[in-house]
Amino acid sequence: MVQAVAGAACHRLTAFNRMNHPVAFNSAGVQPEPGAWRVRYDAHEEEFCVLLEGLTLAADDGTARQFSAGDAFVVPGGFTGVWENHSRVRKHDAIMALAVPASG
Repeated sequence: MVQAVAGAACHRLTAFNRMNHPVAFNSAGVQPEPGAWRVRYDAHEEEFCVLLEGLTLAADDGTARQFSAGDAFVVPGGFTGVWENHSRVRKHDAIMALAVPASG
């Protein structure tokens, strides 16, 4: 889930190499404009990012991390918080949906 908090309401998506499976994997280049977005990752969804230009990622628990060009990080499954872009951000990312165990 992505919800605009401040600034531009959407991301500009630039797909540089998009290989995906409908449920399991997505890879893209993303260039969000300045602004802030509330995000919620499903428990089984993780995102690996490599930043070309920086951003701030603040979790609902009050922690905040600032990332800049060259940083790589993983947004863990279940993360809720705010992506805040102080300027235009450029990143490469891969989002993977991990296997969800069958209930029973």
